[in-house]
Amino acid sequence: GSLFLDEIGDMPAPVQTRLLRVLQEGIVQPVGTDDCVPVDVRIISATHQPLEQSIADKLFRQDLYFRLKGIELSIPPLRTRHDDIVLLAHEFLATADTTEEDVAKKSLSSEAVSAILQHTWPGNVRELQQMISAAVALADSQVLRPEHLGLVVRRPAAAGTNLGFDRYLDLPLTEARAQLIEDFERLAIERALAAEHGNVSAAGRRLQIHRQNLQQKIKQLGIR
Repeated sequence: GSLFLDEIGDMPAPVQTRLLRVLQEGIVQPVGTDDCVPVDVRIISATHQPLEQSIADKLFRQDLYFRLKGIELSIPPLRTRHDDIVLLAHEFLATADTTEEDVAKKSLSSEAVSAILQHTWPGNVRELQQMISAAVALADSQVLRPEHLGLVVRRPAAAGTNLGFDRYLDLPLTEARAQLIEDFERLAIERALAAEHGNVSAAGRRLQIHRQNLQQKIKQLGIR
């Protein structure tokens, strides 16, 4: 048979060792018994982590990586696939409409489509699916607007707008750049942690960085 392992890049080291043994020896030891059972299984795995970097950082076993690596498909993040975003949004809308029997059929306004295309989708397809499902269940209108999705349409900044950069303008360029990056990282991490209720692993997935690297950043930036 086939076994799908999602987010394998976040697998703890002890579990990696046990999985490698299964793949090498073709046996598993069920919990609560000393007996080993032969298995013949095809592993399909997915991850948002850059596994080569995880191997270099000693977070993922190289031997397990080569055991798992067969046919490799790299799927770009949803934010780069604008045509897919709209198609998926309409598909999830149709699916949600069929599961919510007492809810009138809903559609997306042009403003909602614009907001969907502008959003960065850190949670990729799952985030889009959950957003559409929640909007269908909770919206009091048959036409979904950005506010039903929890999104806003970003307007182009007016000419001459400095977007709050005043406090960096008196610094030397190199220092200003470093401070701007640090402030941005702090804000992004704080928002991700707030969105995930303090769950560092989930925040790491949202930011697309490994949990250990995120923990180092949190400590480095003094985030509580």
